[in-house]
Amino acid sequence: LFVGGGFYQSYTWDGDPALTCGGCIVWNLARRYWSAPMLGYRNPVSSLIAADDSLYICSNEYVMRWTAGTYRKFGLAVYPVWFWTSVRYKNALIAAGQFVSPWNWTLQVKNVMQLQADTWTALGAGLSMSDETKSRVWALDVIDTVLYAGGNFDRSGQGNYIKMVAAWNGVTWTKLG
Repeated sequence: LFVGGGFYQSYTWDGDPALTCGGCIVWNLARRYWSAPMLGYRNPVSSLIAADDSLYICSNEYVMRWTAGTYRKFGLAVYPVWFWTSVRYKNALIAAGQFVSPWNWTLQVKNVMQLQADTWTALGAGLSMSDETKSRVWALDVIDTVLYAGGNFDRSGQGNYIKMVAAWNGVTWTKLG
């Protein structure tokens, strides 16, 4: 059992500090104890996704993949980054939150992007508002083969009017209804 959040220390039932951790702890059911796989990291964990014998750990500044006790940290092409949610969609990890790449960067993303084959790419033209400081994607879900996003946005990057809930059809973001 993996637990992620905005904590840096776990405690015993008596309230005594038990374990210093970096926003993620693991419960070993067989031995009945907590361990800290992320020693040295001090960022809150916003979401955890298990896929392909790996655990993807999304935080406010990074995504890491934990496989067989080793970590790989994926660099990001945008900053600042605030990941609020992530989901597995087809063969990619979709990460969303509050981030927009500067106009002169190669990878242009707006609040949603995908990690596929160890490389970040844009997921369409993204989702945003006219005031970029207020736009963000709070939630992602996959139902059947459709990816849905919810949050503070009123358009796709293509300029289509989409208010607060969008569906990804594999090519572009569309509004519901």
